[in-house]
Amino acid sequence: MLPINRAEKLMSIFMLLFFSGSLNVFVSSLSLTLIRYSFSAIVLLLLIMRLKRTLDALKSAPFIVLLIALSSASFLWSEMPEITTNSIRGEILPMAIFSLYLASRFSLREQLELVVSALGISTLLSIFVVITNPAVGVHSNDVFAGAWRGVFEQKTPCQLIWL
Repeated sequence: MLPINRAEKLMSIFMLLFFSGSLNVFVSSLSLTLIRYSFSAIVLLLLIMRLKRTLDALKSAPFIVLLIALSSASFLWSEMPEITTNSIRGEILPMAIFSLYLASRFSLREQLELVVSALGISTLLSIFVVITNPAVGVHSNDVFAGAWRGVFEQKTPCQLIWL
């Protein structure tokens, strides 16, 4: 495997972990913001470098493009447009850019391998956090006391990852 391919795969696994929330326990809020925008810029550059493949991916999924456009325009009718705009800028657009990159760069088989790798790492990180820092990895003092949440904010995403 070429070094650039390996680097792109490692970056993709890292971003999958990032967007799943698997890194939130380990990194400060400011660092999360820095990661989000730095990697979004890198991915945007990679998309521009492969413009034909990027445009082909966009053309092959017009309904997804429409859905992203509609959700990006939702600040127009939002009761709290500032919060909605922040969510669009901080969550929807970076995820959409990364998703476009995954779709245009990797085959379906490679995408599945990347997701499985990220889920495996997330599982190992969750077990590590539960064992080494149960105050963070296990719910306490609430309805779900004793339930594992691993690296996630609550037990539901943790369970979804493990299913």
